[in-house]
Amino acid sequence: MTATAVFLVGKDDIFREGLRSLLARNGFTLSGEYGSIAELMQVQEEDSAGSLIIHVDDEEGDLAEKALRLRGAFIRSRIVVVGGRTEMPVIMTVFSAGIDGYLRKDISCEALLGSLRLVAAGEKVYPTVMLGSIGHQAGKAIANDAGDSALPNGKRLSRQEMRIVRCLANGDPNKVIAQYLNISETTVKVHVRTILRKMGARNRTQAALLATLQGLVGQAVGQQLRMNV
Repeated sequence: MTATAVFLVGKDDIFREGLRSLLARNGFTLSGEYGSIAELMQVQEEDSAGSLIIHVDDEEGDLAEKALRLRGAFIRSRIVVVGGRTEMPVIMTVFSAGIDGYLRKDISCEALLGSLRLVAAGEKVYPTVMLGSIGHQAGKAIANDAGDSALPNGKRLSRQEMRIVRCLANGDPNKVIAQYLNISETTVKVHVRTILRKMGARNRTQAALLATLQGLVGQAVGQQLRMNV
């Protein structure tokens, strides 16, 4: 099995050293180590394609802005943030920026390695802090699945839009949604644009997260989101 190439970036030398050692013993190859995102930016995008970029967050500054910089510079890489922030809005904006995983610094070694392998394999990995929020909304989601589509901003989703939101939460692409609802892909795209506008979401991932946290979808999301333990 080919080792996963890793670029490690962060100010925390001690944490980086421990992470470096753990990765080396478990099938990952360190292709580069940097003290800041600015230093990492010197790496050519083509040289990092297919790699795993791990950013150890120092919890200073705008994490969403850092995430956008990383995703913009390394389009073909998988990106994980390891940090200690627990604020739900912050975590949601990180995923909206296109990051593939957010892991808590206090995660166990076994869970950390498993999560990194999931991200390297193409999965999205969300922190356990989101599990509590989703569980808190479970009862409400059952009622909303019956047709209540009121959004916190006062707008409402139609029944068809609600069906599509649930498909988005399952991670279904437009082609699958079109086949499931027996409509054209063009119609699905129109509905998705409308859903994003009504929900104030910037992309499909953020719409799925918002729908979950607002109790608009229930068990379907649990089948798609990977939660760290």
